[in-house]
Amino acid sequence: MGNVQSKEEFDAAQNVAREQGRQEMRKKIEEYQKTREDRQRQLQQTAPEEGEVADEGEVSESSRRDSGANGADIGVKKEKTEEDEDVITVKREPKVNDTSDKQANERAAVKARLIEAEQELAAARKNCSSSADPLSAWNARKQPRQKDAPTQARRDTASLPVPSRKGSVEENVQSPKRTAPDSGFSDDRRPIKKKASISTSSPATPKSPDGPSELRQPPEWYRKLKVTGIRDKQDAEADPLLNGLKNQIRKAQDQRSGLQAVFNEARDRLHKIAFTQVTKQGLRNTRILDNENGLPQIFDGKYDRGVSWPFDIKADAEELYNKWCREDFETDLMRGINCGKPKTGKDKDKNDRSSDSLLEGYPRPDTLKYGNGKLLNGQWWPTQLTCLRDGAHASTQAGIAGGSIDEGEGAYSCIMSGGHEYNDDEDHGEWVLYCGTDSKDGQTTEATKRMINSVGKKPVRLIRSHNLNSPWAPIKGFRYDGLYDVVDKERIDPPGHVRARHRFKLVRREGQDPIRGGDGPERRPTAQEVKAYEKDKHLRGF
Repeated sequence: MGNVQSKEEFDAAQNVAREQGRQEMRKKIEEYQKTREDRQRQLQQTAPEEGEVADEGEVSESSRRDSGANGADIGVKKEKTEEDEDVITVKREPKVNDTSDKQANERAAVKARLIEAEQELAAARKNCSSSADPLSAWNARKQPRQKDAPTQARRDTASLPVPSRKGSVEENVQSPKRTAPDSGFSDDRRPIKKKASISTSSPATPKSPDGPSELRQPPEWYRKLKVTGIRDKQDAEADPLLNGLKNQIRKAQDQRSGLQAVFNEARDRLHKIAFTQVTKQGLRNTRILDNENGLPQIFDGKYDRGVSWPFDIKADAEELYNKWCREDFETDLMRGINCGKPKTGKDKDKNDRSSDSLLEGYPRPDTLKYGNGKLLNGQWWPTQLTCLRDGAHASTQAGIAGGSIDEGEGAYSCIMSGGHEYNDDEDHGEWVLYCGTDSKDGQTTEATKRMINSVGKKPVRLIRSHNLNSPWAPIKGFRYDGLYDVVDKERIDPPGHVRARHRFKLVRREGQDPIRGGDGPERRPTAQEVKAYEKDKHLRGF
């Protein structure tokens, strides 16, 4: 058991504390008295040598003027002023007015200090004679708060305006009150537990191409790294390109006009960086993924500082940003693909796509969904299998990919490749006529059923192949050209025909960037992509 203090011991401790308090008060009184005596002696030393100072401690100003005017000794005499007050004049030698004023000021200062000391002494005596317990303040803290004490709500209500009977509002004017600083304790000295604030905002996520998000932040791996001044040899080629791109961004923000040369330089650097080896630390050191100091300044309206970047530069910058965010730093067009050898013999002239396969375990996004996802208008791939790798199309060979027919789902994506087998296809850019899959038994195929289910419903992703005979087709590979609505359908073959061909009209949705075909600087594939594509085919023996 711990030591328990009895009532007698507690009372004895209180008496000891009271006695100590009284002794301290007596000591202070003695100090005050000593201070008072010292100040009185100082006052006497500064007083005139002859005569006594009146109650007010001042010499009559009229006496000093008379003394100075006559230039002779003046005896002490009593005069009547207009207020019938006695004024004592002092016999003194005539002095200069400046010296007299200085002495008067010194005497006034000494008197003020003396009065202050007397007031402090009186207050000390009053405190000493009081019967208050020196421990009363400590005991008060131990007492619980009274139930009828006004709460904060009552205090707030008391300061509100009070409506009068006539309906007007009379302001309740109160004098300012001194409030103790908030120490986090209540009257019973127990800590007050403050309620934790709950944030209702959602965590920051990267911007999705389907629509702008509230917040954007770099990926976690990027935020964990710290900027260092150490330059890796692997970043020797990438650093000049990244820093040069950032210089072009700053130029665009500073000039605001005549920016065509700046845009061309930025576009060229973006296309080169896509095929330049980079490292995580190198990207962090250049701050290229920072919102206000990196690529988001190009494609995100929150950070572009009013610069209207061309649509193709914005798309290419965001594509590169998304690629690095998911920690994909490879520059090989066929990354994630197990590349096969070229075909020989009778299969030599056939498409080489069947000779490649996806590497097991290689991460790839979900292709079985509607909409853009992380895809961007104009994104390009060398083969149809790489479209599957990046989530653009869910089939390695079929031209139509979609959901479950039994559940009434439609097509997610389709590839427009043309050829002699589908000579009924027509490409008009913003709208196309697209044929479904031909049947071999007169029954509508599953792929065609998916397109039928898409009529008037969710849009499909349209990918154009280089095999398509169209001015909007890419010169190499496959290119994503945005979302198209399936607005109508027709059956070309008569009933009972074994082919059972259907044709659909697809219209490109408004508000999307232009198709990146033709021969302009915005064309995809870029010159660097075509060069890498040809080099890969040559190395593989095609």
